[in-house]
Amino acid sequence: MNIKSTLRSLCITAVVFVFTSSVSWAAATECTEKKVGTGVKTAKIAVASNFFTAAKDLVTAFQKTTAGANTAITICENSTTHLLAEIKNGTELPPSVFPTDPGFPRYNLFLAANAAAPNSLQSSTGTISYTYAIGIPVFFGLRTKVPTVGDLITGLGSGYSATITASTSELSPYAVNKVTAPYVALAGTGAPYGVMSHTILNAMEGTHIPSVLPSWVYSTLFANIDLTYDAVIAGTGGIRSGFVSKGQICGQLGSVTYVEFTDSTCELDQKAILLKKSNGSPNATAAALNNYIQGRITNGTWDTFLSAHCYGTF
Repeated sequence: MNIKSTLRSLCITAVVFVFTSSVSWAAATECTEKKVGTGVKTAKIAVASNFFTAAKDLVTAFQKTTAGANTAITICENSTTHLLAEIKNGTELPPSVFPTDPGFPRYNLFLAANAAAPNSLQSSTGTISYTYAIGIPVFFGLRTKVPTVGDLITGLGSGYSATITASTSELSPYAVNKVTAPYVALAGTGAPYGVMSHTILNAMEGTHIPSVLPSWVYSTLFANIDLTYDAVIAGTGGIRSGFVSKGQICGQLGSVTYVEFTDSTCELDQKAILLKKSNGSPNATAAALNNYIQGRITNGTWDTFLSAHCYGTF
């Protein structure tokens, strides 16, 4: 079942933004609303594509609390680099898409797929970024097309899943099975998971991705990790496998074959940062959601949420 595509069909597609990166095209940021009650307390949050499904569950849980009652939170997903550019440009979505909110940045809270993007906003926002998830990269395919982990990486055997604990400097003994898992789908350099997939493959294969794409890599690097996932599910251009976040396949582990990379040199330190209004005050609803996340981190219940969504704990 293509869970991610089903979720995407519920989204409101925003206007297409012109954005130049090392990938072949820029994908439109997609947003969806979740409301409780009349939803008069609003906020817009920017979420890296890998955390989109988890963010919906996060908002649902938050809206069951006193602080989250009567809120309408718009969740917008794209690659971390694309979202960062939108935040730095400071532009608002047009009134035809969302109600006007004068003085506020485009988004009120940023959940990125790396540490660098939120860290770069600290001086301008006066707020401190913090780790909210540890991302686990996976190399995966549908079991109907890639039946075993040995069909993904040679020598890994006949199981449906495998874990590689080697660091990026110790991956040379591994190799992609180019016969049974051809046309590997990868995200471009605008997506931190794309960058990590390049690092892993270059260490395994001695390649020079993204500057040179081997024949067994799909000829287009995707704009974000969500499009990468969709390409594998759809089998775009003969694609049978690809690199995404384990969080994206979490709801269908029984129908996919995957290899996860769990060494600290492969995992992603995903950080969040609360964004502020031009006069220095944050959006109240976003601040409450931010406090909810940090409160769960402090009291230890956040690890349960992360594990349930296939992210590493910290």
